[in-house]
Amino acid sequence: MDTDRFDQIIAALTGDIALYAYSWAAIVLTLLISLTVARALLNIAKTFNEADVLRRYPGPPPTKSGSIDRRIRDLRQHASRTASAVALRALGLVVVGLVIPGAVIAVLVVQQDWFLPGPAALALNGQGVGAAEIGALDLGVFLSDQALRGGLADTFEVFGLGISPIENNPDNLTFSGIILAYRVLAGAVMLAIGYLILRVILGRRHVQAAIQRLEEGI
Repeated sequence: MDTDRFDQIIAALTGDIALYAYSWAAIVLTLLISLTVARALLNIAKTFNEADVLRRYPGPPPTKSGSIDRRIRDLRQHASRTASAVALRALGLVVVGLVIPGAVIAVLVVQQDWFLPGPAALALNGQGVGAAEIGALDLGVFLSDQALRGGLADTFEVFGLGISPIENNPDNLTFSGIILAYRVLAGAVMLAIGYLILRVILGRRHVQAAIQRLEEGI
């Protein structure tokens, strides 16, 4: 390969078009990894029920005082471990389903001139506004607002609620589509977390009922 040809290849691989493609590839790869993990955690959440909190034992229940005490301790420890595992899954869902995609959206807003040249991604009072004009805190509040709007379905829209005056600019179709997808994902994540919490509460009630029956046998 001659030197001129080699220089042309290097220039093509390091030019603006190539860097733009690399940037979007990194964005897409980050979102795909995040969504893949989120989907796995959502599938786990769907199969979880209150029966997982209450440990089952073969054979008849214990009748001696010492055995009953050990069974009660084991029931409580299992319920506590299960609740801790559920809490970790819920935290993982928040991270991969809300925090990481939210951070990606923030990068797109801050670096909009590079990623999304055209109409402003955000709007304030119906007018396009840049990230430099609103600041990092306002951007964080905007992302939280979008997550809540997705998690609480149409509640915010129906009652005219909101924690941020900043909105996505509908003139920027690409960014608005990303925000719509983020809301859908936020809704799925919050629904799954609510489901897990409900099942743990019901499971703990079953555990307490089982413990009460054992204690009555002492």
